[in-house]
Amino acid sequence: AVLRKLQLSNRHELTRWAAARRLV
Repeated sequence: AVLRKLQLSNRHELTRWAAARRLV
């Protein structure tokens, strides 16, 4: 469960990072 949560959080962070990069 922890691993799954970590993966989900990582994916969310990745998307957020991509959005920030795209914004810039």
